[in-house]
Amino acid sequence: MHGGGQGFESPQLHKKIALLFSEACELFLPFLMAKTKVGPTWIDKAKIRLKKTLGMNIFLCDSCKWNWRSACHYPERPNAVWCPDYQKKGK
Repeated sequence: MHGGGQGFESPQLHKKIALLFSEACELFLPFLMAKTKVGPTWIDKAKIRLKKTLGMNIFLCDSCKWNWRSACHYPERPNAVWCPDYQKKGK
């Protein structure tokens, strides 16, 4: 026990903590959503350009974990060179 009293076992304290947490989530959710990828960064573009120059396969869908019609609804499929949801198969 903390402090010898009710401490963290108090139901009122649990409710207050849950309320504060939910308010904090509502406050910071727009900031977290703003961090999602909406397009390729300059590093992604440089990687694509280098792969093209070296003659490597630049299409991601061939090696993507989500490469089937019911899982991927992006219009770029099956010729996407950049995708925010890309995950390599087998990982």
